This record gives sequence, C-alpha cells and structure tokens, in this order.
Amino acid sequence: MNKTYDAIFNAGETLFIKFGTRRVTIDEICRSAKVSKMTFYKYFPNKIELAKAVLNRLAETQMAVFRDIMAQDVPFEEKVRQTIQMKLEAVRRLGNEWPPEILENPDSEIGRFLQGMTGRIAREVRDEYEKAQKNGDIRADVRMDFVFFFLDHLQTMFQDERLLRMYDSYDDLTAELVNFFFWGILPRKPK
Repeated sequence: MNKTYDAIFNAGETLFIKFGTRRVTIDEICRSAKVSKMTFYKYFPNKIELAKAVLNRLAETQMAVFRDIMAQDVPFEEKVRQTIQMKLEAVRRLGNEWPPEILENPDSEIGRFLQGMTGRIAREVRDEYEKAQKNGDIRADVRMDFVFFFLDHLQTMFQDERLLRMYDSYDDLTAELVNFFFWGILPRKPK
C-alpha cells in the first residue's frame, strides 16, 4: 500500500461509516482524501469496490482478533466473553448508517460480496465451535446446523421493523442478539 491508497481508503471508510455507501459520492471521497478523481480511479474503479475493500479489511481484522482469542489458554467462557466484546466494538465502529443499508439489500453487489465473505468466515468459526463442542465447552445437545442457521438468519432479524422498534439503537439490538446467542450455547452450570 502507499500513502495515496491509504488516504483514499481511510476517507472512504470514514465516510461510509458515517453516511452509508449510497449517500457518499466519489467527489466527497476525493475531497476528503485530497486527491483528484483521476487519482481515485487509478486505485478503485468505483466506490463500490472501495466499500468492498473496506469491508474486507474490517473482516480480516476481526478474524485475526477472533483467531487470537481462540488461541488463548483461557476457559472457553472467557473466549466467549471476549468474542462478544469484539463483536460489539465492531458494530459500534460501523455506526448506525452503514450496516442497515447493506443488510436491507442482500442482492446488491455489496450484499453479494458480504454473503461470500461471511460464508468463508462462517466455515472457520464453525470449525472452532465444533472443536469447542467436542471439548465440552459448548452444550452437546446444541446442533451446529441450528447454530449456523440462526447466524444466517440474523440478517433477517436486523431487517424486522418490529424488532428494531424494541431497541433504542442498532447497537442495543446487536448486543442483545450476540449475548442471547453466545450464552445460549454454553453448558449450563450445575446449581
């Protein structure tokens, strides 16, 4: 990477998070990055490709943190706590504009990109969960197919207006769903 690429990338990331992809123009990205449109097009054919690059880097960063968490020599419950914290921080970082825009149109170019990316991530996460289940860290009666069915349908939940009205913010809903999911798969402690 170079300084010009980084300036364009960082400007796009900041603007997408603040306003969403639709509302941001290439002119605004160029103004923020202090580059010409010609320079922008040397690095990205359009703003969608820039958005995909931003999402890809965010996902790679999250997966690196996830791998570090899972590699720790701590109880699985602590790994779950750290994973919840990581996910909540990631959602806060994305803001309230961009995620709903992306999720409301899964057939868009960004939506299809995100589906492919989440599929790859899900395979790696599933491997970790299956190992944890074999080690007794996830309830034996939980079906992994159900876990990943649930995860696949989170997008639908985030689009449900009734559910969205129950929460003050996208962050609050995300926190509730993440906590519900993770604490639901852990073994029950004897009383």
